[in-house]
Amino acid sequence: MFDYDADSPLVYEEHGCELQNGVNVCEVSYASPRGGRVSALLLIPECKPPLAAILFMHPSGTNRYAFLKEASVFSQGGCAALLIDAPYARQPVRPVFSFTEKDRDDLIQAAVDLRRGVDLLLSRQDIDPHRIGCIGFSYGATVAAMLSGAEKRIKACILWAASSNLTDFLKRQTKSLPKDKLDAYLEAMTIIDPIHHVGHAAPSALLFQNGRLDKNALEKDVMTLYENATEPKQMAWYNTGHHLDGKASQDRYEWMRRQLNLDALSPRLMKELGEFKLKQMVHSK
Repeated sequence: MFDYDADSPLVYEEHGCELQNGVNVCEVSYASPRGGRVSALLLIPECKPPLAAILFMHPSGTNRYAFLKEASVFSQGGCAALLIDAPYARQPVRPVFSFTEKDRDDLIQAAVDLRRGVDLLLSRQDIDPHRIGCIGFSYGATVAAMLSGAEKRIKACILWAASSNLTDFLKRQTKSLPKDKLDAYLEAMTIIDPIHHVGHAAPSALLFQNGRLDKNALEKDVMTLYENATEPKQMAWYNTGHHLDGKASQDRYEWMRRQLNLDALSPRLMKELGEFKLKQMVHSK
């Protein structure tokens, strides 16, 4: 399902870079193995290599800019970052869900495009191939869960608001579909449910971050996912809803710091992470 031709050309292009707080923030694109081009942000700090690197996958309704503020702070700590657009967020932008088999294909393509993103990172001489991580939120956590099972070059993966079955959430959104179409749609989507993939994540380390008041990723479903995941794994709960707080941002960095051997952030940068609101973190440019 996630196979692609790793020897095909990346056809990598840079569309402009800007130095921000010691980090080169570049608009880039590369060829998707499933067709079209992947629009992305590549952040490279002005630090001595080799660098760790983190892939960021945004939630639904947003794009590659969603994690930019957080990724920028991470990069100021000394790691590279790649933030890609999901297929629906590329030009021309379209709705997240069509409630057809295209939704399944988009999610699989996003996971394959992240695998290709690992190829892109490792084509650089300044990236350490043994220190690559991934962070996904909600829709992005479903993609990251698939990636964790398919891509063995990922050392550590954070799944923020991942539920065992995306199809359960989708079923609640599609009550207007005729029963035959709904049944066919859900059957097609079942293959991408995170529960089928986290059981193949080893040896990658997994961190699950979830809000106890989340109405989308329900606590019982989150626990089912966690119980089916491979070791090493860790669970973190917060007294929030779907959108976690700045403490969760700090925890993400500290956990990744231990997994990828990153530098400790300065008190100023940790304070910045702690002050992040989801409104700042999840937006479109």
